[in-house]
Amino acid sequence: MKKSKLKLLVKEARKSAKKDIEQSVIIQVKELTTNLAPNTKSVEKEINKGAKQLAKKVAKVLKFDTTVFAEVSEEVKQPEAINETEPVLKTKAPKAKKETVLL
Repeated sequence: MKKSKLKLLVKEARKSAKKDIEQSVIIQVKELTTNLAPNTKSVEKEINKGAKQLAKKVAKVLKFDTTVFAEVSEEVKQPEAINETEPVLKTKAPKAKKETVLL
């Protein structure tokens, strides 16, 4: 597998991990703050901002094993056999003609 393809897969994995971390932190901190005090817009905004920053820092540190991505992509390249006895026909619907009306 090409190096650029692996980098793309690692980037996507890091991005999804960042989103997961951010959402879990937001949920947990909101649960804690509701027990202590009522949530306000400013508190909620601060929680979201802090969770985003924390998720970004943690995602940078994460290490992904590229051999796993290579194995998964090889499995994807070998799809199951398609039934060739029934051809798939692709037809396009005819375009509607515009009618001009003269008054």
